[in-house]
Order: sequence, then structure tokens, then C-alpha cells
Amino acid sequence: MNLKKIFAAFLFISLFCIGANAAEYEQNWNSALKWLATQSNPDASFLQKKGARVGFSCLVLQAWNNAPTDVKKANPEFAALMSKTANYIASQQNPEYGYIADGPEYHNYSTALAVKALAQFDAKKYSELIKKAVVYLKQLQANSSRKFDPNKHITFGGFGYGSTLRPDLSNTWFALSALSAAGVPSSDAVFQNAIIFVKRCQNSTEVNDQPYAGTDGGSMYLPGNSAAGKEKARDGKTIHKSYGSMTSAMLSSYLYCGLKKDAKPVQLASKWLGNNFSVTANPGHQKEGQQALFYYYRALSTALSQYGAENFYGHDWKKDLAGELVKTQTKEGYWVNKEARFSENDPVLCTAYALYSLGLCEK
Repeated sequence: MNLKKIFAAFLFISLFCIGANAAEYEQNWNSALKWLATQSNPDASFLQKKGARVGFSCLVLQAWNNAPTDVKKANPEFAALMSKTANYIASQQNPEYGYIADGPEYHNYSTALAVKALAQFDAKKYSELIKKAVVYLKQLQANSSRKFDPNKHITFGGFGYGSTLRPDLSNTWFALSALSAAGVPSSDAVFQNAIIFVKRCQNSTEVNDQPYAGTDGGSMYLPGNSAAGKEKARDGKTIHKSYGSMTSAMLSSYLYCGLKKDAKPVQLASKWLGNNFSVTANPGHQKEGQQALFYYYRALSTALSQYGAENFYGHDWKKDLAGELVKTQTKEGYWVNKEARFSENDPVLCTAYALYSLGLCEK
């Protein structure tokens, strides 16, 4: 066989494999979207109970935004549903203050998710709504305008759910993601202030200026507190455990704030994720890493997409994560976590997280 025939055969096999994978994922998408459509309310929102309905609806819309073009073309009815969902989300904006939420305890969380969802779905149509929401989000940051001092308050620069000024890394990550999607530049003060907060969540005495910091480079949930609990370090010091979902959110947050790969905080965060990489567990978390597993998938895929590495510390992360998602999808089309904490016993939430991550694996 001459070289031309060998190349032609190789090309045919390669294209066949790529086509087979695309078709397989498209089937997964179609099955999930068909199931999700059965979970929508008459007003095109998602979730029966009020409070987090806006947030859940935003997560579904964000997942749809990440769907491949072929999937969108193959699901015109779901596309029409998402147009209605976007209008529902927009209808929940408070005309006076600009937040988008159906419960006071979720003002930052829901508004941040809404801004990103609508900015990616149709930024032009919802431009005025987004502008107003961005102003509101910025006002929620724990900064000098709220009498926070970076030298006195360890939570300076962070964002909370909205009902209190108790900032955490998860809400900070969501807020930064929204502001970035809305076009706010990383040079803006809101991002530069956020870096101070994010560093104080990092278990690194090289980066974190607080005495509770560990040395592994990963992240806790908020300064001096970890949802994964505490552990004893080799030197006998009690530290707040690092874990995968928050370390992913931390890496993503640094990148939204404009830090590059060679920045020390980014290097330490990426190294922790590389050394602890997993697609079957949220490394470091409770219940053998099964808590917040689907949130971890979303955070990990987001961070590594921003980081820009196809091969991450020896891991083909897109192939590995997509393979795990395909394997764990139920025959009905949804995903769900057996560990109920953080609402992951809700299949709508997990399915939105899973599809969002699957979309990033395919890009």
C-alpha cells in the first residue's frame, strides 16, 4: 500500500471515530433535553418551589447555551422553550434595584447566573437588563463602599448569596463569571478586589496572608472555613481541607481576574488539580468525594477550558469527563447524585450541570 492510500485509510478511520463520538454525544444531549422539557413549568421556568426557581432556570439556559450547533438544530422545540425561559428570567428583574431573583437569600446567586445566561443567549436583546444587573452585582461586593477594609476584614473582595455580607468562594466565582460574560474588563476594580478574597481562600502560605493557610495550594470554601472539614497537616497544624470543586472555582476566578498561567496562585491551583485529578469523585470532599460532584464537574470543565490545556497534567480531561458523563446518564436521560447535600438529589440541577460540562468537553 502506497503512502497516499495509507493516509487516506487513516483519515477515513479518524473521521469515522470523530463522527461516532459526535453522534453518541448528540444522542445524550437529545435524551437529556427531551427529559428536561418534561420538567418545565407552564411559564417555562424550572423547579416547582419558589426561591431558587430563577437560579435553576438560569442553569438550564446556560446548559443550552453550551449545546453544540447540531444539537440545537435537532431540537427546535427545546430552542423555543429556551426563548420562553429567557423571557421568564428577564421578567424576574426588580425594576428599581436591578437584581434578578425570586427570593431575597439568592440575590447575588440568581442575578449572577441570570446575567451570564442572558448574555450568552442574546446579549443584544437583554442589554439594558444586563447593564442594570451588573450595577447591582458590583454593589454586593464586600469592599470599601460597604465599609470593608482589606487590612481588617479577611472577606474583603468577596460576594455572598445576597441576603448577608458573608462572602464565599462559590458566590464570588459566579459573580465574576457573570461580570466577565457581561463584558466587564478584568482591569476593573471589582476583579482586582476579588483577587484579595480569592487568595485568602487558598491553602498556600506563599499566597495567603492569613495564619490559617495550609501549604497544598488548593482551596477552601471561604477564608478559614471548608465544607470538606479540617485535617492535620504534617507539621501538626490544623488546616481547612482543600477540595476539587472549590479549587476549580478558585482557578477559574483567578483567570477571570486576569491572572496568567505563570502567576504563582494559578500555578499552585492548577498543580493541586493536576495532582488530585478525578472524574469519578470531587477530590478531597466528604462521602468519598461524592458530595457536590456535579458542581465539581461544572467548575472543573469551566476552569480547564479557561486554562486552555487539552492535556492537563497527563490527563485527556475532555475525553475522561465526557466518558464519565455518558456512562452515568440514566436511561430516562437525566443525571442525579445519590448524595443529597447541596441539592444534588435534584435531577434538574445535576442534568444542567452535566450538560454544561459536556458542552465544554465537546468544544
